Amino acid sequence: MFSVRNIGTPVARQEVLKWTGEQWETIGISAGPEPSPALASITDIAAIESGPARGLYVAGTALDIADLPGLWELARWNGESWTPISIQSSSGFPPQIQSLASIQQGGSELLYIGGEVGSVWRWDGTTATERVVLLQGERFPQNVRQVVGFQGKVTVLRNDSSGGKIIVLEGDEWLALPPAPGGIESNLIYPSFRRLHVVHGPSGEYLYTTPSSQGSIGRADLLRYDGTNWSVVASEVNGPIYAVAANDDGTGPALYIGGAFSKIDGITSGFMAKRPFCDEQPCPADVTGDGFIDLADLNAVLSAFGQASDSGDANGDGSVDMTDLNIVLGAFGAVCK
Repeated sequence: MFSVRNIGTPVARQEVLKWTGEQWETIGISAGPEPSPALASITDIAAIESGPARGLYVAGTALDIADLPGLWELARWNGESWTPISIQSSSGFPPQIQSLASIQQGGSELLYIGGEVGSVWRWDGTTATERVVLLQGERFPQNVRQVVGFQGKVTVLRNDSSGGKIIVLEGDEWLALPPAPGGIESNLIYPSFRRLHVVHGPSGEYLYTTPSSQGSIGRADLLRYDGTNWSVVASEVNGPIYAVAANDDGTGPALYIGGAFSKIDGITSGFMAKRPFCDEQPCPADVTGDGFIDLADLNAVLSAFGQASDSGDANGDGSVDMTDLNIVLGAFGAVCK
């Protein structure tokens, strides 16, 4: 496990930390000359677990990591030392790397690199191959904010003056995903997105995203793409969503959402919310079928507890018992729709 920490003294800068299972260890900043505090930043971290490209990769600007000079863009940690990786842009401008992603392709794990000059690079452990992100009919590339691997394909988030587009590499051609719901949609204008989140659910891999102007009238706050269609997961969130992940805490797989909000779809939930993965309605824990897992569901279980009843029977076994109670308690406060 790796993390990034800000250092406030003697000047603002960042370092990379490694968790050993018992404590954090620094593997980053050297004791050499301090870089400019305005430029000392780490933009992303990615790990390649196998193959020729194996290693920990860190993107950043104006940093001194171990014995590397400042103003590097990308470096690899092999467990003992750092090695700079040269990334050249066909535009003649520095790549200004914003995003790193590990993507499995052709039986190999490769590093994909996204830069503000409008390109992505594929690093195979030896060579960085550039591919400019241009849709058919476009003349000039736009800033690449993020690159991720979604269902085995290179997927790019691009926010520019015309809004935002999510673009996927199909063979040798870049194609835009269908317009997402809840935004201004035309040939040129799309909602701008905050970030892409790839989540592995029980029935497949999904792409989640949130519009950057969350909270405005007529916009959805959390969207899901299944590879074919968009759907709205949450439409009433009173603050931005920053993180999306899947987890099973023992009560079944669920989606966890974190951000600066206190209410989501009418449910009070400070900074974090949990939603069960349910592809069919109603969700098992939503025994009342109203789309919310709340006191009404709990009361339904308690009222029928110990009986052979369809009311309150969350697991559908014909009786209401501790299993049904635990299902409802484990998903309590979640939205099911």
